[in-house]
Amino acid sequence: MSTSIAAQNPPNDDLTHWIDRFKVVAADPHALMAPAHPQASQWHNRFFQFFEPIDTCLITWCCPAITFGKTHHRLHHDPQLRDYSPLNISCLGFCFGCCGVNIAMQLLQRRKIRERFNLEGDFVSDCLRSCCCICCTLVQADKEAEYQLAHQTEDIAQPSSKKQDMTYPVSEDPTAPKQA
Repeated sequence: MSTSIAAQNPPNDDLTHWIDRFKVVAADPHALMAPAHPQASQWHNRFFQFFEPIDTCLITWCCPAITFGKTHHRLHHDPQLRDYSPLNISCLGFCFGCCGVNIAMQLLQRRKIRERFNLEGDFVSDCLRSCCCICCTLVQADKEAEYQLAHQTEDIAQPSSKKQDMTYPVSEDPTAPKQA
């Protein structure tokens, strides 16, 4: 008995994810403009450090939608990019750049990265960066997500480096003679 293709490969939830994200923003647009936490950290990867690694830089400058889709997959599916395909819903949605959808998607994704990893920034700076140099923004987001998720995994996977000596309570031997 054969099973259907749909049963073998459950549908990707990226489309639902993006529809839900846009609904949330439409319902409360002020939430998108909320400032970062006062104790937010700096980005590990600076905005103009987009030349390294060169392969990410070149792919982003030639086809930014691929880098956007890769970052989305890394954040929402698997940090190691297992089962990643360059052609995915996030990538295709980003291709609708003529409608401004790509900038809106990048703003939402950048906000998600800032919130998830407690990074500095605000809506205005995200807007300026995404509108003026979206490729720089995409490379920074991809590198930052990769870095943060790798270090998050290391922190969880590695035991504490503090060496703790085991101590045992001293118990008195009931058969030992009592000293005065």
